[in-house]
Amino acid sequence: MQVKVFLKRALSASLLSVALLGVAAAFGGADCGTSTNGTTTISIITSIPHDLVDSGKHCDYDSNQSKYDSYVKTAVATWNAYKPGVFRPDDGKVLQDVRISDVNNEGNGWTGITNLAFAYIHLNKAYLDDPSYNFNYNNILHTVTHELGHALGLDENNDGLPTNVMRQGKRENISLSTDDKASYDAAYARY
Repeated sequence: MQVKVFLKRALSASLLSVALLGVAAAFGGADCGTSTNGTTTISIITSIPHDLVDSGKHCDYDSNQSKYDSYVKTAVATWNAYKPGVFRPDDGKVLQDVRISDVNNEGNGWTGITNLAFAYIHLNKAYLDDPSYNFNYNNILHTVTHELGHALGLDENNDGLPTNVMRQGKRENISLSTDDKASYDAAYARY
């Protein structure tokens, strides 16, 4: 994949260059140059990962800084009940594959987000904790289980069963459906 970015302001171009080159270095390689008209071109020669599972078929997570840590442990148990041992808590002896933390971003419309390029899951307290949104235990657990599914390489599944964990939105389904399991089987075969 090649990404070309053209910026007119030198400071912005420099900051973006550093950020994108850091990402590219993590995933392969990059080339950066400045043209005669002052624009910066960055070519990233790689691709973003499809999942956060390491070569040993594990996804080591750290959720100690999240107030939703108990939800994370329950969601991990759900995924691990189907494929044991894929999710493991980070014990300091292995490299962490995903960091799970909380943010407070009101107005962006999402309750959770998984970023595969930077290996994090953010859980949004602005919605999950606000009483006006009326999130109950199962709604929060669905959000966490759904985001962990993205870390495993599963995509949204809004066309399948209404009980899919990988279905977007405020849901109460917290058990893996047959669609979720089939998607996980396909992702697991790629690890």
